Parts: sequence; C-alpha cells; structure tokens
Amino acid sequence: MTKPASTPILPIIVVFFAFAAVMVGTNVRASENSAEDQRFKAALQAFNERWLSAVKNNPEALGDLFTKEAILAPANAATVRGREAIREFWKNLIGSKKGKFLGFRLVDGHVDGNTAYALAEYTLQVNRESGETVNIEGKALRIFLRQPDGSWKIRLQMFNHTD
Repeated sequence: MTKPASTPILPIIVVFFAFAAVMVGTNVRASENSAEDQRFKAALQAFNERWLSAVKNNPEALGDLFTKEAILAPANAATVRGREAIREFWKNLIGSKKGKFLGFRLVDGHVDGNTAYALAEYTLQVNRESGETVNIEGKALRIFLRQPDGSWKIRLQMFNHTD
C-alpha cells in the first residue's frame, strides 16, 4: 500500500498558524479557577504577546520561548529537538507564508506546580502548491515549564490536523 501524496510544506504551515492562533486572545479555563490558574492565565497572555511580536518582527526570537531541551512535534513531520533547532524551524516556516489563520478556540488550560498546559482548536486557510485553497482544522497542545525567574517556557509543543 502506498502512502497518499501530501504537500510537504502543509504540516509546517499548520504548526505556524495553529500556535499563532493559540497566542491571540487566550482565555484559559481554570479547572478550579484557582489563584494559580489565574496567574498562569495572565502569564500566558503576556507570553502570547511576545510570540505574536516575534512572528511579526523577529521569527528567530521564537526560540527564546522554548526551554533548551524543548521538543516540537508537528503533524506528519519529523520531531524537532532542542531550542536552536526549533528556532530554525520557526524561522524557515514563517518565511514560507502559504497560509492564513481563520480562527481558534481555547479548549482548556491548567497549571499544576511548575508545569502547565494549554489546548486549543484552530482553523487555517492554506494555499496548496496546486493552487487549491483549503480550510484545515486541528488541535494544538503546549506543555509549559515554569522557569526559576517565574516565567513560562514551552517544553513540548505538538499538533494534529485534518486536510
């Protein structure tokens, strides 16, 4: 059985816009609405502003939002390990500009000690190499680790999508 042909750039485009989507207007639902969850929500909103600024002005700065040993697990693409490799991944992805963010919905977010997560659903409009424009839906998950200075960095980022 042969694997169906796919556009190699598609998984990368989906990653970029999925996580840009998570960055905009975050509204974390706290499981118990604890003070810690509220602090994480505020930190996540500030984090998202840094992410969007980097996307617009300096894609290489996205690497600074990941831990040194971070892992990026894009759908239908090789796992990317380490801050510097992830920095290069985002730099190359943002340069491709083959898609457009249509919307997202934050599903859940919670903090437990020095670990937190944020889960979102997203929709992208992607221009395939064939010239076809399609809408793609997916889910994105980030695992954050609190740093010694109290800030949050991504330890694991992964996503999936339909197309």
